[in-house]
Amino acid sequence: MAGSDRKRVGVIGAGLIAQAMHLPHLAMLRDRFELTAVADPSTSVRERVGDRPVYVSIDVDVMDPAHAPGTGTPEAGGLTSRELLATLRAFAGLRIVGADVVEVAPAYDHGEITAIAAANVVYELLGLTARGPR
Repeated sequence: MAGSDRKRVGVIGAGLIAQAMHLPHLAMLRDRFELTAVADPSTSVRERVGDRPVYVSIDVDVMDPAHAPGTGTPEAGGLTSRELLATLRAFAGLRIVGADVVEVAPAYDHGEITAIAAANVVYELLGLTARGPR
């Protein structure tokens, strides 16, 4: 893919990080995500990618440590697992060609909460990939 065709979507805690790195992506601050809920991020992604192939990468530290404590870089105030799964479900119909889930660190999670959340994320991603347009 050409550089202009690559877009990244992320929910980040510090908006200045994206600006400082000059990354070509849609970075949504947590506050904006809370105000716009699931509809706006999925609409923004749809407008940008159209019918082009989409690769989805989920870093589990996007979730609040209460929902994913097993990560190397926990981010207080992150998404709930329900919010993340709802966001993914809103991507139905996109041409998803691949996906990954990163930053799961079982050693930091005594209750396997993170692994359960990550497994559900993978399940949703597989469903989106299988049901999406080719």
